[in-house]
Amino acid sequence: MKVGDLVYYDAPVHDDMETHSPAMGIVLKLSRTGHTTKSAQVLFTQGEVAWFDTQVLRVAHANR
Repeated sequence: MKVGDLVYYDAPVHDDMETHSPAMGIVLKLSRTGHTTKSAQVLFTQGEVAWFDTQVLRVAHANR
């Protein structure tokens, strides 16, 4: 996973989301959170920005 990748998050980003489809967003930043783990800051299509462990995100389209 790299900055600019299009990713999916399979759970609702917040409680009031009515749709059960995966949230789609673009990776803005990556941060090392441990020896082998990373987190990604994601900008979602609804305008919300949030940090997630990269293991809970699926790459839909890699920006290579």
